[in-house]
Amino acid sequence: TGRFADAKFALRGTIADLSSLSGVEGHASLGGPDLSQITTVFGIAPVFDGPFSTKATVHQEAGGCAVDVDAGVGEMAAGLTGSVDSLTHPGELDLTVDASGPDVTMIGSFAGVENLPASPFSVSGRVRWAGFPLQADNIKVQVGDNTLSAHGVLGKPPLMEGTDFKFTGGGPDVSAVAALAGLEVPRQSYTIGGHLVRLEGGIGVERVVFEVGGISVEADGIVGDPPAYEGTALTFRGEGPSLARLDHLVDVTLPPESFSVSGRLAQGDGAIDLENVRARLGRITAE
Repeated sequence: TGRFADAKFALRGTIADLSSLSGVEGHASLGGPDLSQITTVFGIAPVFDGPFSTKATVHQEAGGCAVDVDAGVGEMAAGLTGSVDSLTHPGELDLTVDASGPDVTMIGSFAGVENLPASPFSVSGRVRWAGFPLQADNIKVQVGDNTLSAHGVLGKPPLMEGTDFKFTGGGPDVSAVAALAGLEVPRQSYTIGGHLVRLEGGIGVERVVFEVGGISVEADGIVGDPPAYEGTALTFRGEGPSLARLDHLVDVTLPPESFSVSGRLAQGDGAIDLENVRARLGRITAE
């Protein structure tokens, strides 16, 4: 036990090999009245302040270590439980996380994302990794009224063997959810959903929907395996109130008229063919 600034810490247990942190059996805790005092000592600009506490327990089990971590600062709290094969170079892990707080702007500041609304947030789910495929169980992210959920298996690109992955989400402000990943995007309403599944010869795309700020894209079918993409048969549809909302994706100024496009992608003689394409820009149509 001891003190560091105004914080108290305690360590109890044994370590068989300090260089690799193998053979760890123990418990550690650290807490104090103000986290910013600790970060300032190490020359780190304070992002979080207020009372904080961290408790961690590690013990050996077959194939690695079982870990149990609880941490909190102010009204934010996070828990992590599960197992890893190595504390220094993890190659296999099975971890469940549960984190929440009253104000996502604190996470935004830490990630460098500004101008977020002050909304409560929560993140939970389980991830299992031992090389691809990656197993994600009951992943749930919520920021205010904005949600994102995912469940299933993701295989290694480009073939994505073993993939069977479903996702869904929606809300009034996609920037709030993106901030948790350190991304800064415009504040717009959104809806996403769909199912990706590995089929013989390609990836099945089942009712995949992406809608942001009134612009929507839907796809359904199969994308054949690279490099030839043989067997591709994918129907698509897109529409929106203004083509100019896509300006940031290209280097030209787009017209503000409403638009729609639909059709089918199919693998032809060594190339991907466009079939049954229909397009509209304002009152101009083409087929």
